[in-house]
Amino acid sequence: MKCVLFDMDGVLLDSEPVYLSRLQRHMDCHGVKYTEQQLMAYVGMTSLSIAGAMIEKHGLSMTPEEFLAEEVRLYGSFYLDSPELAIFDGARELLTRLGEQGVKTALVSSSSGKSVLSVLDRFGLGRCFDVIVCRDMVQTHKPSPEPYQTAAQFLGAEPGECVVVEDSPVGIAAGKAAGMRVIAVKTSRIRQDTSKADVEVEDHGQLWSVLEKYL
Repeated sequence: MKCVLFDMDGVLLDSEPVYLSRLQRHMDCHGVKYTEQQLMAYVGMTSLSIAGAMIEKHGLSMTPEEFLAEEVRLYGSFYLDSPELAIFDGARELLTRLGEQGVKTALVSSSSGKSVLSVLDRFGLGRCFDVIVCRDMVQTHKPSPEPYQTAAQFLGAEPGECVVVEDSPVGIAAGKAAGMRVIAVKTSRIRQDTSKADVEVEDHGQLWSVLEKYL
């Protein structure tokens, strides 16, 4: 193993329950009631894709961009203004250990570049990654392998030298399609089907124990 490629939401950032609660409140404003369980189907999709799905399903008279702009007007910037957002316990220490071992790291997210940079700045993680690949940098998104393939190219690594850390079926499919080993971390309260990953772990302590075996 030369490189570890991390998803952001649900892997490093405890954001998925916070976002589902926000989406619930937003749809309430349009007279549509959702439970968290019903919204689980949208976890792993880009915010733009979720907006488009909601508009189409409920016949809302707006574009996806207008839906997202309305959300910001109502609740502020998700990544900058949500006080509940936090980095998972052990995530920062894990990134530090990988750096000390000379392992290159990438952050591969379906969020926009602006959102990713907001998170890195807010939580002081900017120096933890050698490469960042976000939604704006690729033509196709997870479950397409392109985001992970792009990160590997930037890192100068072959797929077999890379390990992907994910938490969603969509992300796992992307990593596997890129020809990489995938570890699923299940720290988030939002529990998804990660059975197609090569390895499943419960937290970042267990994740380090698995990654150590690849060093």
